Amino acid sequence: MSQPPIGIDLGTTNSLVSAFVDGKPQLIPNALGEFLTPSVVSISDGELIVGKGARERLFTHRDKTISLFKRKMGTQSQIKLGAEAYSPAELSSFVLSKLLKMPSCIWGVKYVTLSFRSRLISISNSDE
Repeated sequence: MSQPPIGIDLGTTNSLVSAFVDGKPQLIPNALGEFLTPSVVSISDGELIVGKGARERLFTHRDKTISLFKRKMGTQSQIKLGAEAYSPAELSSFVLSKLLKMPSCIWGVKYVTLSFRSRLISISNSDE
């Protein structure tokens, strides 16, 4: 089965994925059946947690959980997460990696194959 074009909204607070299926946009749910995935990253015993599980750790594991890092994109900031430091782009890549696995589950493949034959980049002109 060929993969329809997908769109990703990497948001400051939440992110989501959609696909263009049968001529119509369709939101793709995450593993919890929800359309919004929190843009939050946490680390536990060396493993990354992204999304709702990470958001649930925001107040209990403050030194190992980060949100709102997208606001620092384009800067040289290094954000401490546990014992490691990451750039905002690296943290965003963890969220994007999780988002790219969502449509894969629907199409029964391990990962979505990205094709850059055509692309559209949308940049918000305001803070969320």
